[in-house]
Amino acid sequence: MKKVVLCFGHTDFVRGPAMEVLYEEMYKELGTALADLGVALHGARVSGYLGGNKFAEGSVFQNGQFTLLHEPFEADVILPKSSAFYADSNARVINPKSFELLFNDKMYMAARFPHLFPRTIMASNMAQLGTALQRIPGERIVMKPVSDYGGAGVVIDRKENIAEQASLFPVIVQSFVDTSKGIPGITHSVSDLRIIVTGIGKEYQILLMYYREPAPGLLVSNFARGGSIVMMTPAQWPAGAVSLVEEVEKEFHAYGARNYCIDCACDANGKWFMYEVNVPPGEMLREECGSQADRYTQGMVDLFLKA
Repeated sequence: MKKVVLCFGHTDFVRGPAMEVLYEEMYKELGTALADLGVALHGARVSGYLGGNKFAEGSVFQNGQFTLLHEPFEADVILPKSSAFYADSNARVINPKSFELLFNDKMYMAARFPHLFPRTIMASNMAQLGTALQRIPGERIVMKPVSDYGGAGVVIDRKENIAEQASLFPVIVQSFVDTSKGIPGITHSVSDLRIIVTGIGKEYQILLMYYREPAPGLLVSNFARGGSIVMMTPAQWPAGAVSLVEEVEKEFHAYGARNYCIDCACDANGKWFMYEVNVPPGEMLREECGSQADRYTQGMVDLFLKA
């Protein structure tokens, strides 16, 4: 039986590999779908990594539940869920560290795809921030931490108000993408898109695409900041957003098995921009996926089977 393992930084093995009770049912659904195909889903801690694809302990999904494993086991493939995981050269990994480090480097990605990102500058101190604000056009500016997620620390404000809100350096400064006209044919107000992708070699698949709308009075649309999400069917996917994935895949298909997300938006002139990419994507609950829940689960199963 093939064994796949999700490797977390902190894991409650009594509940299985879920960091929060919120995701427990989602992991059970994935475990059931894999078990039906003769694949066993495991959970493990970074601290229990023994090299190669071996772990000192963990959990395994069987008979509809996660059961503790108090002995070493070896998996066929690892999907790291923590940036603290560093595999050795003998490991078989989805999202290898070389891919993860490049993909999560905001400045690298902005430099790699300058035609797809808003103008992006890093500032390491207040003086550099002042220079960046002068160089980036527009009345509004986006300022964000170098490494964070869920919209934490993101500031969108008028240019003259940005410096007084900078407390920790370095920061990323970006030109503001005006999404007030929404997504053509889909929305008519401020909104953006998240795209979740899997791939192996030159083959890739868009698992999900959904648009996000910010809470009233805000411009940051992340769910963690009060935004709402609406799942889209493949027939609704904007061609401009799909083309962003095509551009990324041309550059990164050589990195093997991968699972990532792209945050993007269409400006008032109809041009599509990426402004954030992340490895790995956050988990998606069945109720969030709606009619696309089975598509999402099957896409993750296919990734594990082929990796």
